[in-house]
Amino acid sequence: KLVGIISGSYQSYITLVNSSGDSLTLELNESLNEDLRLVDMKLNEAIFRKADDTYVSINFKNQIKEIDEY
Repeated sequence: KLVGIISGSYQSYITLVNSSGDSLTLELNESLNEDLRLVDMKLNEAIFRKADDTYVSINFKNQIKEIDEY
């Protein structure tokens, strides 16, 4: 689940929490795994590029959707 977005002039981060309560913080352009890389963030969502060059967004309501472009 997306729980935080911090966007600055030089660096930007998101924080995700799994069902066990473990948190993970990713910097812009960092990979979540071999298939997903954080490529953009907005006020209420984070956007990942998949290995097949499609995109996935996740918002604070834990809604995950595939998008062709962002």
